[in-house]
Amino acid sequence: MDIAHIVGHSMGGVVATSMVLHMDMPPSCLINMEGNLLSSDCGIISRTCTKTPAEVFDAGVRKRLILGEGGEDKASPIHLAWLEMAEKGLSGVFRCCAACLVEVCDSGKAWRDYTMAAERVRALYVSGENSQNTEVDKALSSQNMSHIVCAGVGHFLFVEEPQQCANAVLEFMLN
Repeated sequence: MDIAHIVGHSMGGVVATSMVLHMDMPPSCLINMEGNLLSSDCGIISRTCTKTPAEVFDAGVRKRLILGEGGEDKASPIHLAWLEMAEKGLSGVFRCCAACLVEVCDSGKAWRDYTMAAERVRALYVSGENSQNTEVDKALSSQNMSHIVCAGVGHFLFVEEPQQCANAVLEFMLN
């Protein structure tokens, strides 16, 4: 039988965790990279877009949410790429996903599911040193859960330092 490793980033970390809990045959491991687990780490973009009426969101708020006040001139290449992806998608889908993420984080379900998944399979949470997820780091430490902090990177760690990120993930997978 082939070995499966489930990896998810950001909102995909919530999806990956859910997959682990619902698979008949558990994977070899779960790797959650900067995934949303707590209310405090559910991003401002998700919270703001769920509170913004659809017609206002469609009229360009989405661009300001992603790029911030500095606009495209001051945006990082990562945020510009994220904006491009968001503008290609249906804004209703984007808003619906954001609302689901806020709900699952605020209710505590994301954290409960991650702890259950970590009991079922080997699990690793990977965060960036410059990330805003300090509460997640504290929660993982208090539960003695596997956690790696990649130096000098933020939320998009696999883009900012792909080799460092890949090495951390591979080391966990192979041990």
